[in-house]
Amino acid sequence: MLNHRQHNKIFSLKDEEGNKVTRQDELEHLLVEHFKDILSEPNVNQSEDIDKTCHLIPKKVSRDQNLALLRVIAKEELEETINKMSKNKALGPDGFTIEFYQVTWSFVGKDLLDLVEESRCSKRMHQGLNATFLALIPKNGCSDEPQGFRPISLCNVVYKILATIMVNRLKLILLDLIGQSKLALSKDSRSSMAS
Repeated sequence: MLNHRQHNKIFSLKDEEGNKVTRQDELEHLLVEHFKDILSEPNVNQSEDIDKTCHLIPKKVSRDQNLALLRVIAKEELEETINKMSKNKALGPDGFTIEFYQVTWSFVGKDLLDLVEESRCSKRMHQGLNATFLALIPKNGCSDEPQGFRPISLCNVVYKILATIMVNRLKLILLDLIGQSKLALSKDSRSSMAS
């Protein structure tokens, strides 16, 4: 594990002027500024454009389907979701893995259910649950510039659990929403891309 960390540590990078940066605080500043520019959106009110676009999208989700998507999360649904999630994933900002929730289910299950239900009911996720670490992966072996890395998000496990529940519910109505002809086209596209 320590060898892995040492191998992945960034010791130096070139800034925009081509100068070599080696101090930890300067490396952090360089990377934060680079990815802040890439990952931030301009502070523009897009609500009018969103409203115009939404009026053009046909409403295909029936009232019953919508109620099924928005139904209360049952303890059994939560437990099944947790038990089916992939193990051995990287830690998120909360420091937990899915194995923690699987092992401690008998005494944290009720609190976890309350937490995910609160998010579902309020339609907002608690700010701490929505925190994400960005890990940098070199695009080509070893890079000496910020653009030589791609960021991946390491989300909190509770966030992943809630997202998985929503995905599982959407899967049940997806065929009705997509339509058979588009689904067949999508499968054909994937198989031709694989060739």
